[in-house]
Amino acid sequence: MLSLHQQLKLGLKLTPQQVQYLKLLQLPSLSLEQRVKLELEQNPMLEVAEDLEPVQEEVEAGKEESDGETDKDVEKQEERKEDEGYTLEDYISDDNAGHKSPESLPQNGEEEYESPLPASVPLTERLLTQFRMLDVEAEEELIAEEILGNVDEDGYLRRDLALIVQDLNLTYNLTLSVERAEAVLHKILNLDPPGVAARTLPECLAAQLRCTNAPPALRELAYRVVTQHFDDFRQKRFDILVTDLMMPKMMGDELARRLRHEEPAIKVLYLTGFSDRLFKDKTTLWEDEAFLDKPCTVKGLLQAVALLNSGRLEAKDVSD
Repeated sequence: MLSLHQQLKLGLKLTPQQVQYLKLLQLPSLSLEQRVKLELEQNPMLEVAEDLEPVQEEVEAGKEESDGETDKDVEKQEERKEDEGYTLEDYISDDNAGHKSPESLPQNGEEEYESPLPASVPLTERLLTQFRMLDVEAEEELIAEEILGNVDEDGYLRRDLALIVQDLNLTYNLTLSVERAEAVLHKILNLDPPGVAARTLPECLAAQLRCTNAPPALRELAYRVVTQHFDDFRQKRFDILVTDLMMPKMMGDELARRLRHEEPAIKVLYLTGFSDRLFKDKTTLWEDEAFLDKPCTVKGLLQAVALLNSGRLEAKDVSD
């Protein structure tokens, strides 16, 4: 009984020229050169064409298309065509050694080394990591992220804190208060480095003073100057000059004399450990001047400053 079957086959047949072309493409450059030389020896009809002259027809066609071009432009165009040519010798003499070969190394014998860039954590991420280590709630962490996101390149918070709270309430449907944001900002100011996200320079300096290891008396005095008398401090309006009497480049009394040309009413308190020898020929000091023996405590220095400022400290009181 006869039966019919339908079958679909897909085949690929290569001509001998295509097979030879594929074999030539697979040959390395050295083997290809040897193969070309062998074919030239066996087939006398083959010749090596080293300098191919441009076809006259192409030159004439180019001249017809560029009627307005000068002879100089035509010469440049022909030179460009010659430069674009890539001959067999260029392919054979190509650099196949690689970047690790001796030819690729620097001529001075020293290998070039590019130092890797160190990985750095942004300051905002460092502060947020420190803030998360504190006992804070999720809403406080959200406020901290918003505050640090508004810090400028100088480290200051230029935006109003009330506007930041308003944006958070509208975006996340919260009921945050400005007082809570102030408490979060106070925690951020005490992180390391202290003073980041401060709104003013006095606030930044006050945060840094809270984190310093200075004696408590001096820290409290500096904190009062920054928070209560910063305008006088910025404009250099000083009531009392406390200076060492013996200094390398200028004596303390010379410094006081120069300052009194600008501030005649300034008072001076000298600190010295050689009071007996330096003041043996000087029975009294100038008006509004006194000296304090070293070493002295911070408490003693503050008391002397307070007494001199009130006018109750005299030269004979501190020379005893």
